Parts: sequence; C-alpha cells; structure tokens
Amino acid sequence: MKYFAIMERSDKLTLPLPFMSALGFHFASPRYVLKAFASRDKSARAHLARAPTQDACISRNHDFSEENDHKTIYLFKQQTIKLNVLRILERGQHEMVNVHARSIGNVWFGVVFERECIQAANFGSSEKNVLRGLRQSIPSDTTFEPLENEFADRVITVLKNVYDGKEVSRSLSLDMERLSNYARRIIGAVCLIPLGYVASYGGVARAAGGSPRAVGHVMALNPFAPLCPCHRVVTSDFTLGGYGGGLDVKLEFLKREQRGYSSKKVIEVDGGKLELFPVEFVLNRLNEGKC
Repeated sequence: MKYFAIMERSDKLTLPLPFMSALGFHFASPRYVLKAFASRDKSARAHLARAPTQDACISRNHDFSEENDHKTIYLFKQQTIKLNVLRILERGQHEMVNVHARSIGNVWFGVVFERECIQAANFGSSEKNVLRGLRQSIPSDTTFEPLENEFADRVITVLKNVYDGKEVSRSLSLDMERLSNYARRIIGAVCLIPLGYVASYGGVARAAGGSPRAVGHVMALNPFAPLCPCHRVVTSDFTLGGYGGGLDVKLEFLKREQRGYSSKKVIEVDGGKLELFPVEFVLNRLNEGKC
C-alpha cells in the first residue's frame, strides 16, 4: 500500500536529497510530497547501505491516517524528526516491487518479486529487452526497485536451469492475484507439464476450460516465462504454434528438453485430465515437414 501526504517545509528536514530519494521520498516545490510505503523497512535498509549518509537509520514506516497528523518516519543522527502532515492527498493500491536482472553467458534473466513471491519473470538477449518484458507484465503504476539478494539469485539460477533444459524444483511461489480466474487456471495447468513432455492448446482447454484460442491468448501474456513453461504448449498436430520469444527459441527449448520418452501419459489438472506427449512427437513432426 502506498500513501501520499502533503508535507510542510521544515528546517529539520536535513537529510540529503539523494538519500531521501533512495528511501522512496519524492518532492514537489513549494511543498514536499512524501510517498511512504507500509512495511518497506527491509527495502529501505537495503538502500541505506548505498546511501551517501551512513549515520542515518530507519525507525519504521507508518501508515498515515487522518486521525494522526504527526508521524515519526526516520531517525537522523539518533534524533527523531517529526513531519507535519497537512492533509492526506490520496490512497491507492500502487506498489513498489523489487527487480533483479543478470546475464549468464549470452542470455539475460530477470525477475520481479516482493518478499519471496515472484510477480514476473523473463529472459532475453539483452538487459533492455528483459526489463521491457518485465515492465509489460506488471501494472504500469508499479515502481521498480533494484534489489539483489539470496532469493533473487536463486530465481535467476532456476530460470537458467529451465532455459538449459534441466529439471528444477517447483517450490517457487508465483503471485497470480492480479490475473483473472481463467488465466490462473490455465497457467496453473501449464505449470504442471513436466520436463520432456508437451500438451496441446486444445488439451489444456479441455482440462482447464475455455477454447484453444483462449489458451493461446493466456500463453501469449504469460508473465512467468519460462517458469510457467508455455513453450511446452503446441498445436494438436504437433507443430509449434506461437511463442512470444520466437518459434526458433521455442524449438531450441524443446530440443534441450527431449528425454527419449516414447509414450504419452495423462495427469490430473484441477479436476480435469491433461494429456501429455513426449517432446519427440513434436521434433519428429517437424523433421517430417522438412522431408
């Protein structure tokens, strides 16, 4: 939750502007506009290490209310500073989330997360492309805050392993609250397609609802690629179908994921049954088309 409040100018407001900006404070002359983020102490402290003033420390962020017009926001040189809130300007569900991107070899991987819940993931040939893809998956009024920590590094490692066609743990949490109920069902079903297998758009639709076209639309907007392996969804005749990263990228994914399986199988998906086929069915079909 983000809170907006109009603040009076104060001679006590002596923290350097770069430091204030790092903590999420933004200014508008002749009055200060303070953006205070509830429960953001951890993020603020992470910025503190990079801030130019090392003798400041965060007390805590408060939720502003119309009843309380004085709130302690931070400590500076061990001296409490109070800001006089003239009035609450606006409240909204605007968010600030963390983002981390890193290159491994020739491929960039990126993740948007809050605490240890993934809001978007992406990969691409450049940092710019990855960040643009992440931005498109997140509401436009969300603020990105770069943060590298153990969780972000672990997600990047998982993304690289998926990209390389390796088996990975499914313990990561995906934040699907902003998605429609239908999109949640489809993404949940596709996340269950195991390494070495594919499903058809029609098969996913029969298992989770909707039409093959509707499934394709959800896959085109998949915010969790390649953690949610939309590259494992193909057409009913085992041709590739579509893929936002390009069909050549989709094909290379499937080549790396072939495991020599020869028989199809069926898994339970949200009360329905999803038919799976070995990746080799797709690769053989494509080879036949070249003959």
